[in-house]
Amino acid sequence: MTEEAILQDRDYTVIIARSPGNDRPTSPEFKHAWEQARSRLLALCRQCAELDPDCLSLYNAAVPNSSVANPVSCASEAEIIALLDSYDPNQAIALEETVKLALDNYFTRKANGQTKVNGEIILVILDREPQNRVKLIKLLVEATQKMETQEELGITFIQVGDDALTRGFLKSLDDDLARAGARLDIADTQSMDELASGSLTDVLMGAIYD
Repeated sequence: MTEEAILQDRDYTVIIARSPGNDRPTSPEFKHAWEQARSRLLALCRQCAELDPDCLSLYNAAVPNSSVANPVSCASEAEIIALLDSYDPNQAIALEETVKLALDNYFTRKANGQTKVNGEIILVILDREPQNRVKLIKLLVEATQKMETQEELGITFIQVGDDALTRGFLKSLDDDLARAGARLDIADTQSMDELASGSLTDVLMGAIYD
């Protein structure tokens, strides 16, 4: 099967976890990193929307009081841009809860025969590590145990900025998920340098075949 065929007839979900950065002295660096990454991230979201023209799902993981908001179904480019550009120091990140919502949504639709033939790709755009590493790893491991094939579901975590703790966590997530009990390699990770230097198709294929 060609790359084009693998990426088509598939649902796409984008989760944006832009932290307020107000609890770190490097908060201006976070803001600058998102500004620098904006055009490439928007291009990636556009490609996902083209591959999933009927309904690209968009989640905001930065919400008031850590209460996860419902996804924007069939998100428009304007809604994607607004979320990439949004910055509210009063918001908190609920990354693990948001990933759980997206995974639950996929497996519920799968059980009801509502997923597309090739499955789904989830892109998680974040600038810092999750508050509860163990919870996120457990979610991914449990997801692999519900999968039937490697190709049906892939998740790529894309780091904005160069926070060292986040980079270290994502590297371990990419390399060591099997040691945590994952049955399949569901997670891929990308830095902004990698995203900028590679093709968007390669980024999406990496979600499936890391």
